[in-house]
Amino acid sequence: PDKAGDYLFVAEHEGVAAPKCPIPLKARGLKSVKVYGPGIQPTGNLCGFDTHFIVDAREAGEEQLHVEIVGPGTGEFKPMPTITEPKKGLFNIKYDVSLHNNYGVNVKYGADSLNQGKPYKPKVHTHSVGTFPSTRRR
Repeated sequence: PDKAGDYLFVAEHEGVAAPKCPIPLKARGLKSVKVYGPGIQPTGNLCGFDTHFIVDAREAGEEQLHVEIVGPGTGEFKPMPTITEPKKGLFNIKYDVSLHNNYGVNVKYGADSLNQGKPYKPKVHTHSVGTFPSTRRR
C-alpha cells in the first residue's frame, strides 16, 4: 500500500477466494519511523567533532532515506552526512560541522519529510580547549 492504514488482503484463484481470506493487514507509515540522537538536539554539539543520530525505520517498510544538513559553509566546510545501514531499516547518520551556528537537518523517508515537515534544529557550539574555571581565592 502507498499509505498507512488498515487493509484487507484477498487471494483468489479463478474468482474463488482462498481459504482464510480476507486477511487483515496493517500498513505502517511515517509514524513508525523514529529519529533520535545528539545530532538533532538543540544543544550538545561541538564544532570540529563528529555528531550522529539514528533513524529507525524497521517497521515502516522499505524506502530511500535522504538527509540534508542546511547551514553555513560551502565547499569543504559544507557539512555532509554519512549514512550507514547496519541492519535493514536502521540507519546511522554521522556528520561534522566546522562552523559555529544554527543548522537545519532535513530528513526524508521516501518522498515524505519526517518531523512534520520541519527540519531538526541542532545548534553547534565552539569548544574551548585548555580553559578552566577560575580558581582565584577571594
